[in-house]
Amino acid sequence: MLTENKFSKYLLYAIGEIILVVIGILIALGLNNWKENKATANIEYGYMQNLKEDLNIDIELYNGYLEKNAEIFKFIDLMVFQLSQDNFQSTSDESAFNSRIMTTKWNRVRPVERTFEQMKSSGQLKIISKQIVSDNISDYYNSIFELETYNEALLVWLENYIKLMGKVYNGQVLLEILKTKNKVSTENSAIITEDRETINELITSAQYIYGAISLSEKLVINRKEKAKNLIQEIDKNYNKK
Repeated sequence: MLTENKFSKYLLYAIGEIILVVIGILIALGLNNWKENKATANIEYGYMQNLKEDLNIDIELYNGYLEKNAEIFKFIDLMVFQLSQDNFQSTSDESAFNSRIMTTKWNRVRPVERTFEQMKSSGQLKIISKQIVSDNISDYYNSIFELETYNEALLVWLENYIKLMGKVYNGQVLLEILKTKNKVSTENSAIITEDRETINELITSAQYIYGAISLSEKLVINRKEKAKNLIQEIDKNYNKK
C-alpha cells in the first residue's frame, strides 16, 4: 500500500509537471503568435501609410491633368474658330500658336503604383486584414489599364494631328513656337495652304483629340473619387492612437 501510495503521488506529480510544461508551451506559442501578429499589424500599418502617400500624389496628378486639359480645350476651341472663318489667313499667327502650343499641354496620367507593386511582388497583399480596404485597393489598382488605353489612343491621335499640322502651318514657325512658347509674328503668313479640305482634316483631328480627352477625364474624375474614398477607408481602419 505504501508503495502504491508513493507511485500515485509520483504519477500525480508527473502529470502536474506535464501539464505545467504544456501550459508553458501554450503560453510561449501564444506569446510568439501575439508578437508575430503585432509585427504583421505594424507592417500592414506601414504599407497603408505608404499607400496613402501614393494616393495623395495620384490626386495631385489628376488635378494637374484636369487643369492642363482645360487649357487644351481652350486652345482647340480658339484654333477651330479661327480656321473656320473666311478670313482665316488674317489670324494665322494666332491659330498657329494655338494649334502648336496645345500639343505641349497634354501629359500621360501615370498613377503611382510603388507601394501596391511592392506588396504584390512580395506577397504582402494577403496581410490586409480589413476586407473593405482590400476590395477598394483591388478595384482602384486593377482599373489602371483603362487609363493606359486612353493614353495610348491619345498618342495615336496626337501623332496624326501633328502630321496634319505640318500640312497647314509653316514648319519653321511651329518650331519657333515650340522653342519660345510664344506667338511668332509672320505678318499672318503662318498658314501654307488655303485648301479647305486639308484644313478641315486638321480641325477634325483636333476634335477627335478633344473627344478622347473628354472621355479620359471622366475616368480620371472617377479614379480621383476612388482614391479619396480609399484614403478615407485607410484612415478609418488604420488609425493608430
